[in-house]
Amino acid sequence: MITSPHKTKVLNAFLDALTSELKTMKDFARSANEDATHEEAQSEDKHDTRAIEAAYLAKGQAKRVNDLEATLREFQKLLESPPQQRDRVSSGCLVKYECDGEILESLFSTFGGGTRIEFESKIIQIINPHSPLGEALEGLKVGEEVTFETKNHDKNYRILEIN
Repeated sequence: MITSPHKTKVLNAFLDALTSELKTMKDFARSANEDATHEEAQSEDKHDTRAIEAAYLAKGQAKRVNDLEATLREFQKLLESPPQQRDRVSSGCLVKYECDGEILESLFSTFGGGTRIEFESKIIQIINPHSPLGEALEGLKVGEEVTFETKNHDKNYRILEIN
């Protein structure tokens, strides 16, 4: 299907959510970096690990900021790219599907996997094509079904729409 106005709205909603998260994470990263370099964080003896812990936290926060920035760049590219006809589930698709009687929507993207937003009173999640569920759904056409094995029970998925 050609990119629909609905898909554009969903992508913009993800961009807004990720931009907000990026702002928050930048604040956390700045704070963690300040904590790691503050004179009170310096070790008082060989058993004091405050400085090491603060440095690990600062490094993790900085990595999350970098990941979010990369995700935002990819979403911007999706919005700016020309519409494409897609007949199979693949990265960049907004997919509507049925799972055990429930109608769900997910965005397939190599970036931002697991990110969830509330959009028009429903939850839409990013599914990474390299995740187990993404691998099960990738390549399916409208009307096709797959059974996905989970720890607790098997789930049946049927593709309803691809944008």
